[in-house]
Amino acid sequence: MLFECAVGDAYGLGWEFADGPTAQHGANNLSAYRVNPRYPEYPAGRYTDDTLRALANASVVLSARSGWYDPTTYARAYQRIHAVDGRQGWSRGFQAYLEEHRNSSAFQFMLGLRRRATNGAVMGVAPLGYLPHESFVRMAVTAQCVSTHSGATVSSAQAIALAAHYLLYGKGPIDQLEDYLDQEVDWASKDEATRILCRHGSAVPVPAMPAWTIAAGAIFLLTDDLFTGMADRLQFAIKRGGDTDSLGAVTMALCSCTQSIPNDLPPSLTDHLEDENGRAMLRDVDRQLREFAGL
Repeated sequence: MLFECAVGDAYGLGWEFADGPTAQHGANNLSAYRVNPRYPEYPAGRYTDDTLRALANASVVLSARSGWYDPTTYARAYQRIHAVDGRQGWSRGFQAYLEEHRNSSAFQFMLGLRRRATNGAVMGVAPLGYLPHESFVRMAVTAQCVSTHSGATVSSAQAIALAAHYLLYGKGPIDQLEDYLDQEVDWASKDEATRILCRHGSAVPVPAMPAWTIAAGAIFLLTDDLFTGMADRLQFAIKRGGDTDSLGAVTMALCSCTQSIPNDLPPSLTDHLEDENGRAMLRDVDRQLREFAGL
C-alpha cells in the first residue's frame, strides 16, 4: 500500500495544479517522473505530504500503545515524521506550522490549527483500513481528521479507509464496494453520499482542495470496470488535472488492496522512486502492516 501510494504521489506531483501551458512539460505516459514547473526545486521521483501522512498514520496502526482513537496521537505522529524527514513536501502553510510547532505539545499543536475541510484529512488515511473492525476504522478516521482538519472531512476519509478495509479483508467484490460504503460510512447526509459514490450517478469532479473530491475521484477510479490495472488508472488520475498527486496517491493505495486489479506499474516508476533505501523502507512498512492484519 505505502509503496504504491508513494508512486502515485511522486508521479502525480509532476502535474499538480499545472494547468494550461505549464501542463505540457511532459507526456503522461508513465515513462518517467517529472519536475512540476510550479515547484522546480522539488526533485522528480520524490513523494510528498500524501505519503508522509500515510506513513505517520501507519505508524499509529503499528504502535502497540498508539491510542489510535486519540486525536493527539496523530498530531504527535505528524510532528515526529517531520522531525525525522524534514523534506519540503508538505503544503507550504502546514510545513511552516510543523516547523513553528516542532517542540509544542500535541495539544498545543492541535489548538493552534485552523481546521478546514480540505484534502489533507483524506490523503494518507488508507492505512487505517488495516484496523481489524469497521468500528475501529470509523473511530480512528474521526480522530485522525479532527487532529488537523474540520470534522466535515470525516465521511470522505471514512469512505477511503473503509474501502481499503473492505478490500484488504476480502469482505466482498469491488462491484459491491459502494453498497458497503453506503451502509458503513457515517454520512452527514444523503447528498454527501450521492456526490462521493459513483453508483448514485454523481459526476466525477476534477480533484481540488475539498476532501470530498479526492474521495469521489478515487472511488470512481477504483470501481469503474472500464479500467484494466493500476497504470491506466494512474494516467486517468493525471488527466483529471487539479490535485493530481493526492488523487494518484489515494487511488494507488486503494488499488493495492486487491488482487483483482493488476499491479502493472512500469519499472520506469517503481525502480526510480526515491532511492534504494527509501524504496526498502516503504516495502518494509507494507510488510509490517500485512503482518499486523494477518494477511
